[in-house]
Amino acid sequence: MFRLLLKIALFAVLPLTVGAQGPDLRAQAESGNTAAQYALGIAYANGDGVPADPNRAAHWFEQAAKRGHTEARRHLVFMRAAGLIETPDAVTAASPDAVYRIQVATVPSETDAEREWRRLKRRHGEALGPLEMAVVPFDTAEGSKLFRLQGGPLDEEGARAVCVRMREEGSTCLVIRP
Repeated sequence: MFRLLLKIALFAVLPLTVGAQGPDLRAQAESGNTAAQYALGIAYANGDGVPADPNRAAHWFEQAAKRGHTEARRHLVFMRAAGLIETPDAVTAASPDAVYRIQVATVPSETDAEREWRRLKRRHGEALGPLEMAVVPFDTAEGSKLFRLQGGPLDEEGARAVCVRMREEGSTCLVIRP
C-alpha cells in the first residue's frame, strides 16, 4: 500500500497538465485509449490541471482497469482502502455487472488454496494484485470434496482481460459468470 501511495505522490510532481493537453487527452480517453484514461485518472486524483475529484479519478481508473491496466486497478484499490470512493461491496451492489470472478485453480484442500493463491500472486502480481481470493468447495462425481480457487469481484471486461493476461503468461484461467 505504501508503494502505491508513493506512486500517486510521484505522479503529483510529474508535469501532466490536463489544461494544456485537456481536449486531446480527454478525447483520447473518451475514445478508449487506456493510457489516456489512466493519465486522466491521475490528473483528477492529484488535481493536476483540473480540480481534484476522486469520483472522476475513479471513473477514469475504472475505464482503464476494464481494459486491463493493472496500475489503474491498484489505484482503485488504494482509493477504496483510503475511503476516497465506495468500497467493492457497495460497487457490487450498485452494479450487477461487477460480480464476475476468475477461476485459477482447483485444489484438494482450503490450505492448498491459500498456498496456491500466494504462489499465483507472486507469478501474476499485476493481474491478481487487487483481487480478493475466494475458495468455493464442491463435491466431485466420485463423492470427494475439492476447492475452486477464484478471484474477484470484477466486471465482465475486467475478468476477460485478467484471464487473457494469465493465459499469455502460461497459466489457466476461466471467467466465472454471476
